[in-house]
Amino acid sequence: KQEKPHHDAEDVMIVRLSGIRSREMNKVETIRRQNKLNNTVQETLSHFDDGTNSTIKFDLTRIEEIPQGVCLKLIGYGDVYNTQYLARHFQKLLESCLIRVVLDMRECTYMGSYPVGKTIWFLTELKNRGGDLTVFGMVKTVREVFDLLGVIGFTNEVENYQEGVDFLKASLIEG
Repeated sequence: KQEKPHHDAEDVMIVRLSGIRSREMNKVETIRRQNKLNNTVQETLSHFDDGTNSTIKFDLTRIEEIPQGVCLKLIGYGDVYNTQYLARHFQKLLESCLIRVVLDMRECTYMGSYPVGKTIWFLTELKNRGGDLTVFGMVKTVREVFDLLGVIGFTNEVENYQEGVDFLKASLIEG
């Protein structure tokens, strides 16, 4: 017959205290991570567009009601020559854990197939990281390129900024 291990009140108290300590340490670590993320986000927001490209500009603003949410406004045009510049800025968002993006394209006058491909890559990367992207304000010429390439259905296109925010909120609830 095996004897059951005996636990006295002191052992039980130590286990409970270590559980409390562990939960408190997890809270502290979560707060540290959140502060680091907030600092990274602020750094990204304040230095996002370095202004070194005259053909495409970015305006990045935080969406306060969505965790890790931003609105990225593209200004100018995307072509084969500035695709890598666009891709570097998409990468900055990913590295800063800004994974819920409303893409404002009202002032994007043209996009060739290369930047469209990078945009779809960006959407895929966001989804792989638990995020999403929605697009609004595509001008006719930009929409036609997305349509010709057969990727318009991947863009989660909405009518305006608020619909984009609502879409991302709903994706948070579903996810």
